[in-house]
Amino acid sequence: ADRSVQVCGAFGVGGNVDIQGSNDGENWFTLTGLTGHDLEFTTGGISMIAEITQYIRPVVTAGDGTTEINVIILAKGF
Repeated sequence: ADRSVQVCGAFGVGGNVDIQGSNDGENWFTLTGLTGHDLEFTTGGISMIAEITQYIRPVVTAGDGTTEINVIILAKGF
């Protein structure tokens, strides 16, 4: 409950954003929400992030020339 991701903007045709995490910066995996769903967005939305990883990145895996997406990640510092 200490991390969330918000995705919004123009997804274009087939636009998709995959939220990935890594602890070593080399091997990346799709993160999940608190209900176990993969954090893959095809429309705007907000979700909690279940895993705690050292690195988090958004990856746009599809779209077209009109795709313009903003990703905001909020994490509580410890």
